[in-house]
Amino acid sequence: MTIFDVPHRSLGSEMSRSYTERTSIFAAREMLGWMGGLFNAFLSLHNFFKDTPEYMPGTKNPDPWIFYGMTGATIMCISVLITFFGTRQYIQNPIQHTKYLI
Repeated sequence: MTIFDVPHRSLGSEMSRSYTERTSIFAAREMLGWMGGLFNAFLSLHNFFKDTPEYMPGTKNPDPWIFYGMTGATIMCISVLITFFGTRQYIQNPIQHTKYLI
């Protein structure tokens, strides 16, 4: 997660030199993050962990957890790939690799 999160959080400052644009970029990133978290909560409660007579609340049922986890992992991977390919165009000066001798 760190390999994605650190560059993702610093990319907003690299995409623009304007304070107003950077603020909009960071605001959009946070808003989408919150929307994703809320979507995940609603998805879990309405699709995976429904209350049954055996399991009240539905989160005590151990069976749907694997499906919930796999669905969340799939959505996260797709989101990371969309972000990666959607922001590649903003790379201006790639780091030049140099050999260091120890």
